[in-house]
Amino acid sequence: MGAKGARFRYIYVGTCNDLCAEGSYRRNEFEIPRSTQPAPITNMKKLGESIAKILATVLMLIVLCSCSVPQRRNMLTPVDIRYILNSKWQNPKGINESLPFIYYIVIKDIEGGREYRYVGKARDRKRIEEYSKNMAKIARGQPRGKKQRYRAVHFALYTAIRQGWEITMCPLKASPSKNDESELQKKHNCNLNGMKTWPVEQLSSLTIKDLGIIPIKLLQPDD
Repeated sequence: MGAKGARFRYIYVGTCNDLCAEGSYRRNEFEIPRSTQPAPITNMKKLGESIAKILATVLMLIVLCSCSVPQRRNMLTPVDIRYILNSKWQNPKGINESLPFIYYIVIKDIEGGREYRYVGKARDRKRIEEYSKNMAKIARGQPRGKKQRYRAVHFALYTAIRQGWEITMCPLKASPSKNDESELQKKHNCNLNGMKTWPVEQLSSLTIKDLGIIPIKLLQPDD
């Protein structure tokens, strides 16, 4: 009995010690050191400050944008101007733009009650795209070419884009004959054809009147 009791006690005590030691080891293994534990209050405070800064920045941008809307047209970049003019081209008649055609430009200053018209001839659509390139050049203060000056239609288009006037550009007739251009200019009472040319250096002081353009009263029939 004594031998068995001693044996039992030995096993019992040894087992408890092992269990205690194992449990202590496991607790130490998964315990996070105090120095590395996050500080909830401090982190939440920093997060709140960051959110407040972001909201303040967004609010400031909203205010700046709303204040600058009326001046937006005067802040257009050359890329903006080129895109705007390209978007004005329409071809409701489905005229083949890869062949020569007569095109028509109408500019309407609704507030001023004035209208400006131009008829020209293009070898293909690329000729029309040159208008957009010229608008971008004007915006950058660049000359049209080494010996070329800008025409009245260029100034009228550039002014229309800056002022937000209504612009319509479309082909009128495909495969024109020799006299079609001049005949259509007379028919549509064009006031931008044959006017004075101008260098880009005069842009800041130039006016419609300086180019000899006589505005057409808005809503006057053109045929």
